[in-house]
Amino acid sequence: MADVAAHEDRVGKIMLAAKHLDTQNYHGKAETRAIATQTEERYKKLNQDLLDRRKELMESTKLHEFLEEARKTLEVIVTTHTASSSQDYGADASQTDKFLKKASSPTHPLLLILASSLTE
Repeated sequence: MADVAAHEDRVGKIMLAAKHLDTQNYHGKAETRAIATQTEERYKKLNQDLLDRRKELMESTKLHEFLEEARKTLEVIVTTHTASSSQDYGADASQTDKFLKKASSPTHPLLLILASSLTE
């Protein structure tokens, strides 16, 4: 993001130069203004794409951390309690409750699946 932000000043200077040429009645001012506007729009789109990508990466990282915590919790449940080594994932309700309380979103699809398996 820093690389793109470093060019913001340049884009501003291009726009300022185009405005200056416009006020000086430069013979190619229409073309200059069009190029400057196109440059500014392309920069804004690039910056927005970068922000969107950063948001997606943050969401992906958060999901990865959640899944890793779920894996570790399940591993603890299975290795600590022999009754839960079978397909009975709800045998250790206290550990499962702790895991569910740690999760940040009670409506997360994985939590809903875990919760529904506890009630079955």
